[in-house]
Amino acid sequence: ENSHTSRHLAEFWMIEPEIAFANLDDDMNLAEDYLKFCTKFVLEHCSKDVDFFASFKQDDGSKNSNLRERLENVVSSPFV
Repeated sequence: ENSHTSRHLAEFWMIEPEIAFANLDDDMNLAEDYLKFCTKFVLEHCSKDVDFFASFKQDDGSKNSNLRERLENVVSSPFV
């Protein structure tokens, strides 16, 4: 299949954790922990990028100035 079109991703990465004997709750907890880890890493190591994305305008024309706060909320709050 031709993947050099505007409808295809240029690159695809996948996480396939090896967690034997895990149930659905274990899977969900692992996914939550991983997402929080990645978000915290971005906040700590990619501050300029977060500021760059925060400068984009939202659909209503306002700035996305609370982006950092929302990402911090992802890290600090339980998903469920």
